[in-house]
Amino acid sequence: MSDFKRGVFGDFLYTLSNKNYKTLRLSSMVLDHMIMTFVILIPSFILMFFSIKLEYRFEFFLWPIILFIYMNKDFVKGQSISKRILGYKIVKLNTQKEASMLQCYFRNITIPLIWPVEVVISYFSTTRRIGDYISGTEVVKSDKRPWESIFSDMKELRPTIHIIVLIAAGLIYGYIINKFV
Repeated sequence: MSDFKRGVFGDFLYTLSNKNYKTLRLSSMVLDHMIMTFVILIPSFILMFFSIKLEYRFEFFLWPIILFIYMNKDFVKGQSISKRILGYKIVKLNTQKEASMLQCYFRNITIPLIWPVEVVISYFSTTRRIGDYISGTEVVKSDKRPWESIFSDMKELRPTIHIIVLIAAGLIYGYIINKFV
């Protein structure tokens, strides 16, 4: 399989990509969580470093940024890194076309609050979870793509009012979750 690099991680993904659909769906969620946790650690450590050096508390910025990154993990062509590797795509329920960025955002709005419940729901419903019902989306099988393809897809994005609103909504939601939850 040419999509996977050699090594322990590549072997793990290759094995994972050949399991049954229910296992794949749950594995995709766990892999997304692992990848996003790693991606989030980098800005967290940088902000914590500056907090210590400048004696200024950056938590006000940190949690909204973390939640924004996590909640928008699959808004590039409806595929997160794990969905690309494992061969999934988020589509609009009524048209089966690629879900919009806004739909992908609203699909993930439940993650900070009820992530464990979403995992249980996904075990019984392999194509939809609570966030999918909120956003009118579902997860379908797609061609497997190398994880690096997210970078070339991101280069195609152009700043639009839609993206700016999405960033603002993510930061506001992160701030609200940080303050009141």
